[in-house]
Amino acid sequence: MSKDGSELGPTCHFEGESSTCGKCIARSCQTAVNGCCGDSSCKNSLSTLDGCAQNGGLDCALLQSYGYGTPTTAMQKLGACVSGSCASACNAVGGGDGGGSGRSPLHPGVWCSGSADSCSCYDDTTLVNAEICDDTTVDNAVCCQGIGWPDRDLSCSCRRFACKDTTSGCECSGSGSGNKNTCEKKAPGYHCCATDYSTCKCTAAACPTYEKEVTSCTKAIVTCSSDQQKTTRCN
Repeated sequence: MSKDGSELGPTCHFEGESSTCGKCIARSCQTAVNGCCGDSSCKNSLSTLDGCAQNGGLDCALLQSYGYGTPTTAMQKLGACVSGSCASACNAVGGGDGGGSGRSPLHPGVWCSGSADSCSCYDDTTLVNAEICDDTTVDNAVCCQGIGWPDRDLSCSCRRFACKDTTSGCECSGSGSGNKNTCEKKAPGYHCCATDYSTCKCTAAACPTYEKEVTSCTKAIVTCSSDQQKTTRCN
């Protein structure tokens, strides 16, 4: 993006115009792009538009999040236009010509944060919602959302189902440590035993009555609490 929109004449150009996302923005949102180029408070943030059109990802999520609510500023109007007219083009392919993994949040007014092992989302209309929280952003994740999410005072989270070897076999947990995604029986006569919610182990010991015997320990055994339900994406 040129730092001085006046150099570009009546049409303000941006990086990534030849991508699927960029073509949609140029076709449907050029007026909003021009308005942003001519607004000093908006022009300095146009690198987000360049990143969205070129690469997708968080730049597209951030750009579209500016348009939540009633847009009044030039940047808000640009975000609203991209969200309303080009969400499918930009989210499906991001930047480039059919590549990228750009996705925007599904729900406005939701704030998310996380790490490689977990992420959580809460309803919050005051913070920018740019971080995606789903079963692809967290490896081997199980996601649980409050019934009725994203209603007020509810939450949604994704946690890695992690497994590790032990002296007696192997164990897994929805909040545990280890680099393995599953536990298997190490020898004939071993038992894999799952508890409610998120723990499972495979050892030579028989399963106690309060545990359920399963073929192996995988994230499929994890259940959400009674006031939650499984999902694949929090926002």
